[in-house]
Amino acid sequence: LSTFPIFGLPTVLAAQTIALSSGSISSFSDGVMGLPVDFLYRDIPAAERAPLLAGSINDEGIVNRPVNVNLLKYGDRKVLFDVGAGLNFLSSLGRLFETLDDASIDLSEITDVVFTHAHPDHIWGIIDDFDDLLMPDAAYHISKDEWAFWDSKMRWQ
Repeated sequence: LSTFPIFGLPTVLAAQTIALSSGSISSFSDGVMGLPVDFLYRDIPAAERAPLLAGSINDEGIVNRPVNVNLLKYGDRKVLFDVGAGLNFLSSLGRLFETLDDASIDLSEITDVVFTHAHPDHIWGIIDDFDDLLMPDAAYHISKDEWAFWDSKMRWQ
């Protein structure tokens, strides 16, 4: 298991599980997203961020950060928080369903999907290559404000 140098989060296809009093929550990797350090930490002066990021920035000034998705098992519910990026966003992402399969998680058993927000790395994994829902029997949830924001953007198209 390799980890992200700053946070110790998984950056490869791996799962980590924490037991709860009445269930468990597991974290699964969708892959790694590389973003420019100036984009991620634009409000922190370079001299201050340099010691914090030592060893985690490549020669092009890119920080690779993990994209993880959580699965809550609670009673008879299996709640997936976000669905990853899918295969059409970045080549370094889209590994969530392979990771879930490796952990013997059957997509047909997912009862709920909660979208934390609708950025591509959180929501584009909802469909397969044929534009079919990967979890057609799950209930889908998103906050009213998030839905209104993206709905208003789509109306301008």
